[in-house]
Amino acid sequence: MHKSDYIPQPGTFLQNHFFWSLIFLLLSCYEMKAQTPRFSQYEAAPLMLNPALAGAVEDISFNVNYRIQRLGQINYQTGFFSAVLPLYRHGQEPVQIGGLAFSAIHDMAGEAGEVKTREAHLTAAYNLLIDKHRIHVITFGLQGGYAQTGIDFGQLYWPSQLTYNGFDLSKVVSLDQYEQSFGVFKVATGAFWQYTPANHPFRASRYFSIFGGLAVAHINEPDFSVMQGATQALPRLFTFYGGSEHRLNNRISLRPSFLFMRQRQQSQFSLGTQLQLAHRVDASSPSEVLNLQLGTWYRFSEAMIFLVGLSNQTFQAALSFDAITSQERAAIQHQQAFELSLGYRFLRNLEPKKFSTPLF
Repeated sequence: MHKSDYIPQPGTFLQNHFFWSLIFLLLSCYEMKAQTPRFSQYEAAPLMLNPALAGAVEDISFNVNYRIQRLGQINYQTGFFSAVLPLYRHGQEPVQIGGLAFSAIHDMAGEAGEVKTREAHLTAAYNLLIDKHRIHVITFGLQGGYAQTGIDFGQLYWPSQLTYNGFDLSKVVSLDQYEQSFGVFKVATGAFWQYTPANHPFRASRYFSIFGGLAVAHINEPDFSVMQGATQALPRLFTFYGGSEHRLNNRISLRPSFLFMRQRQQSQFSLGTQLQLAHRVDASSPSEVLNLQLGTWYRFSEAMIFLVGLSNQTFQAALSFDAITSQERAAIQHQQAFELSLGYRFLRNLEPKKFSTPLF
């Protein structure tokens, strides 16, 4: 709790503030353990999903994501920015051989942002072309970065300050044993496979694609302990992501997908689909298409996610809402989470694409 909100009152004050102080400390410790903010719109933040996805986009692209979540009196805010530069080998026909990317994260947790984390990452990806028409493509990615976490322990209530009628802020708490700021280097790697039979120029095929990938974050298991003289390794995070895209006709397409993450004994599984409705803005220009996206996912035992978005060949925007379904949090009031994602790319080819990629 923030100290400026302290007003000594008996009974209700003691119970509420002690309860929320405990909740904040427990959840903050959990967030520090994970050290990996995640988005419900996971396909809109692909570099947080798998570093190999830096090689899946064909154009120079920029993405911005913002998430705000409230859990009782505790707020979580996460901002993410990424820029991707595809790499081509030029010859008779340009061939994409991979991509380079930069990404940055700013994450805050607490009633007044007592826990802040800033990260910066560089990513490189290499495309292994199984055939010259890019029907099968396997991409390998490597990511390295630095994360700096700061914790304002002075803005928290402590058990030693607890009295019969509230918290006595005149009692001094020694914070010498805590690291109020620490940084770690983080390494991640991943692989991604995409199968697009419609890329074959001479063979008729159904309009669909299949994709999947596996990533491992925190390979080096850096020390993130907040206690001086202690060590605690940041556990590896395993991510498995996949899905498919089916174009039903010239206007309607479906994109089911799933995401599974595991970190030690903690796991998370999301499953859902996205419906895209295309509207041709200019009948004389096939590339002038405005797409409406409607999506829903279920994050098992946690939340239902609903999404609405708009996109064309160069720009996309989407807004999503998490409806909390967790029984463990049923007693906590004011639970809500919203996400906004924006993306822009500079087209190198003005022809309409046969299929989208996780980046666009």
